[in-house]
Amino acid sequence: MARERILVADDEPDVRFTIAEHLQSLGYAVEEADSCAQAVARFRAGRIDAAILDYSMPDGNSVELLPRLRQLEPEAPIVILTGQGSIALAVQAIQAGADQFLTKPVELPALALVVERLVARRRAGRRDVAGRRR
Repeated sequence: MARERILVADDEPDVRFTIAEHLQSLGYAVEEADSCAQAVARFRAGRIDAAILDYSMPDGNSVELLPRLRQLEPEAPIVILTGQGSIALAVQAIQAGADQFLTKPVELPALALVVERLVARRRAGRRDVAGRRR
């Protein structure tokens, strides 16, 4: 079975690298982006199984980006990370379609657990659909 592809979009190279390296050590294939435009390009370029998006990027924010990504890959779980967490922002992100909203600095094992649960849920959904098609 192909490894799940996770997009890590953050304009801070150190954050992006740390998250990507941790996910790769767990067996995920990781794509990286440093802007909203690059995140859209990564979604268009190929299958993305889940995405971790920084809230604030140079060319927009991930809440504005969510509808564009959902058009390209409606079922991909999306986690939003932010250094400026508030309940209002979390509610806005979830209402816009985020599956999870976490504040920075994020504990890598906790983030990996969230990603694994979301990817497993998507995998189970795909199996259900495939089973009904038989």
